[in-house]
Amino acid sequence: MKKMHSWCLVVLFLAVSTGGARAEEASDFAVVGGVSFGFKNVEFDVVDKKFNPQFVTVDVSFTAAYKRAYLTLDYDPSIKDYVTLNDTPNASGGIDNQMLLFSRLDYSVTLGYNVWRDLNLFAGYKYGETRVSLFSDATKIVPPKPEEFNQEISFREVGPFAGLSYAFRFEKGSLSMSAAYARLDGKFVFTNVVGKVISKGDTDGLSIGLGWSGPLVGNLSYAIGYKGHRYKYRQDSMTDPDSKEDFSSDVSYNMFYIGIANYF
Repeated sequence: MKKMHSWCLVVLFLAVSTGGARAEEASDFAVVGGVSFGFKNVEFDVVDKKFNPQFVTVDVSFTAAYKRAYLTLDYDPSIKDYVTLNDTPNASGGIDNQMLLFSRLDYSVTLGYNVWRDLNLFAGYKYGETRVSLFSDATKIVPPKPEEFNQEISFREVGPFAGLSYAFRFEKGSLSMSAAYARLDGKFVFTNVVGKVISKGDTDGLSIGLGWSGPLVGNLSYAIGYKGHRYKYRQDSMTDPDSKEDFSSDVSYNMFYIGIANYF
């Protein structure tokens, strides 16, 4: 029972699942629910402008395990907008003075299988979106251009991923490592008073995870760790056929998290 408990907690706190359990040493069925707080940094480019928002997120997770198989659901939104000021020159020669509000939402479903000792294989489907609302200071735009006043940008990544993980067990807890590859559909959407422009393409890359989990009291445990993603977005098409802009970009995510979980 203790080995099954430890395995489920590791699965819960790494988004791509880590840990393992030997079927003959564990109960057939187990459920784990928990919550973790994350400090997430995102970096991406929009044409010649770089964005680097930083979020505090709360990840609510649920894992059901039966023998060697498990299913994990994750819902991970930012809990407060990241606010910054764009003070770069605009097309009129002045300063944009745009206020930028960033938010982030991620959710995923992961299906995994313990193939040998503490080695797991897993695959899943994920959705991620960074949304940016831009509010311009119209008094600084000469001549005024309505399309520059208020805009919204969203960058979405949707699609499958697959990988493997392994856990090293110690007396006080478990050290878990994971690696995964994702092949996602990427989309930039630009919206303003004039209309909407959409850039579509492929997003692919690797992710890694490193975490430590251990018992607290009773069925309650803790976990801390790091998750990193390195993706590349390659634009394939634009809704504006006359546009020469290419929104291809390197996209990176770094997140440190801490949380608790309860085994039922």
